[in-house]
Formats: sequence, C-alpha cells, structure tokens
Amino acid sequence: MTLPGSAPHGEKSSYPGSSIVGREFMPWFVKIEKGIVDKSTFDRFVPAHKTYVKELISQGHQARTGYWGDFGGGMMLFQAANLEEAETIVAQDPLIQNGCVDYQIHEWRIVVE
Repeated sequence: MTLPGSAPHGEKSSYPGSSIVGREFMPWFVKIEKGIVDKSTFDRFVPAHKTYVKELISQGHQARTGYWGDFGGGMMLFQAANLEEAETIVAQDPLIQNGCVDYQIHEWRIVVE
C-alpha cells in the first residue's frame, strides 16, 4: 500500500502539490506572520529576508514569500521534510531572528491543483 504523499523510488507522488526528494515526500508549510515593529525597523531586514528565501529556493524548498495587500503581515510558503525542519527554517529567517514579526506555522495540505 502506498500512503498519500509517498511513491516508490523514481515515481511521482500522487499527493497533490508534493515533491519527492529521493524517496522523501516534502509537505508544504506556511508561516503566517504579523508585523510587530515599526515600518522603518521592519524594512531594514527585508533585504536579508529576501536573500534567505532565495537560498531556500536554491536548496529545493520551493519557497515563496509576500505580504498582505492591506499591509501589516504576510506569509511564506515552503516545503520541508517535516514540522521540525519547518520550524528550523522559520527560526533562521532574519525577520524572526530580529523580532520583526509574530508568526504561526501550519502544514498546508493541497487538495486541488
């Protein structure tokens, strides 16, 4: 029996939105954040955050980041092996390290693509 998100070596996963690295299923995670510092403080760390997200992309995490149209918060969507790795990834984000945002992490399960 093949579990959702898993596939025999060399085959694509049948779980929507998933990636396989070797034999590992890479679930999606989302960091939802709300800014807690003034805009000038926040803006000082945005370039480092963008660089960090580009590094995640180059490492195969398929990261995407953006902010809400009405400002005050945003999200980062990315893949990680598990929740522990997702928490480690988020902890290394310059916006987190510099106390710019409060955040929540959730595993995101895609049902339709």
